[in-house]
Amino acid sequence: MKHLANIMRFNDWNTKQESTVGRIMEESRGQKKRAWIEWVGSPMLKEVEGNYQDACRIALNADTWHFISPI
Repeated sequence: MKHLANIMRFNDWNTKQESTVGRIMEESRGQKKRAWIEWVGSPMLKEVEGNYQDACRIALNADTWHFISPI
């Protein structure tokens, strides 16, 4: 699997600090690419029905303080 981006969150106590809450991964075999979200603290990967943009949309909609930091 290839690590594409981090899902980051601004800290509540200091908005100048940020922390990683998850990772967006991608696995490709030929023409079919699958995207995964790996949330920090959760041992399971969440498969996304779609591509990298869909994974970003799911991560951003999970919380208003989330943002994407590409690798």
